[in-house]
Amino acid sequence: MPSWRCTLASGPGWARRQASRFVQRRGAALQVQKPSCFKLKCLLRRFWRERMQVWRLQSLWWCTRKLSEWREIFIFRLEIWSQALGLCKSNRLNG
Repeated sequence: MPSWRCTLASGPGWARRQASRFVQRRGAALQVQKPSCFKLKCLLRRFWRERMQVWRLQSLWWCTRKLSEWREIFIFRLEIWSQALGLCKSNRLNG
């Protein structure tokens, strides 16, 4: 039986794997011997911590993608404006 300390850093998906193993192992014996509240709280805490990390990474990825898109749009518009200004100046000089 692994130690049930929440501080144990065992990589992503640890809590989910532990929970499924726990349920598989204890599935038949759950009626007789219920798992302690501490173990379940620990598993839930680990699961939510991992979920939050995934959400943070996804939102960070989304923000960086949006920023790069906006930057490209801004640069594109800037190029158009500079070309337009260049045309205006050349027309003024020629005209």
